[in-house]
Amino acid sequence: MFGVILLAVCLSLDAFAVSMAYGLRATKIPLSSRLVICACSMAYFGAAFAFGNWIQNILPPETSSIIGTVLMGGVCLWMLFQSFFGRSSKQKPQSLDPKTLVHFRIKSLGISVEIIKNPMLCDVDGSKTISPLEALLLGTALSVDSVSVGVGYALLGVEGLWGTIWVGLFQFAFTWIGNALGLKMGLRFPHSDKLQVISALVILALLLYRIAAG
Repeated sequence: MFGVILLAVCLSLDAFAVSMAYGLRATKIPLSSRLVICACSMAYFGAAFAFGNWIQNILPPETSSIIGTVLMGGVCLWMLFQSFFGRSSKQKPQSLDPKTLVHFRIKSLGISVEIIKNPMLCDVDGSKTISPLEALLLGTALSVDSVSVGVGYALLGVEGLWGTIWVGLFQFAFTWIGNALGLKMGLRFPHSDKLQVISALVILALLLYRIAAG
């Protein structure tokens, strides 16, 4: 159980950093939007875990374990690569226009939904408040890593129900705390770029422990 909680904390550190950055820009994330982000994280992680379990039921246990280990290791390496080698690109001034990955429209409801690449560009209307619809974009952007981790952990044979619950709880809590701190501090958080490194190293340590214990 401790390992699952630690994994959920690691997957929520990005939410803490992004919500604090929004607070530093005087942008609020209200309760309704935090609940949407929480629901998004649980939905994506839970769906990924269910998909991983489905694959596990098809493949032999040894094959599932190997694929899960490789997938989890790949996620950790990718997070570290982004932290160290993607730093120069982060320092470049970004366009104020959101970069859209996916755009679709629900005609019957008159809703246009965009999945945005950069979480910091989810305040689309510039209202200084993240609306529930914008929180849907933000929750999706923050759940990218959790999808791969969810599939990988399922293939390793870990129980997913509590993991899904803890991921949602920590996403909610860290979004709340980070945004509140950002609004009060009014200063740039100097170590936000190190949070992804910490997440990757802890997840890698959990993976190595799992391999050694198995």
